[in-house]
Amino acid sequence: MTKKIEKTDEERIKFFDTLGETKLPDQFRQKILTIFQKYPDKWFTPEIFGEGLDMSSAFARKCCEALTLARLVTRKSTGKRFYFRLKADEEERSEGYN
Repeated sequence: MTKKIEKTDEERIKFFDTLGETKLPDQFRQKILTIFQKYPDKWFTPEIFGEGLDMSSAFARKCCEALTLARLVTRKSTGKRFYFRLKADEEERSEGYN
């Protein structure tokens, strides 16, 4: 049986010296919104944004969902896949999540 070595609080905190980020990603949400505005008739998936902007598809999905909650983007689902597009008019902008 191995004996578990207890760590002090200082040792536990020191563990985080090598973890984390010192610089946060710069405005991915704005980059995604700019793409939506440039191509208003196209539907995009988070995977497309993840590949094109070099980010994880989960982070791209969160950015798209935030834009959906802000009523700038509309969301449709087909099976397990979500598609996002810039909302076309003011009436559609008032709908929120679809």
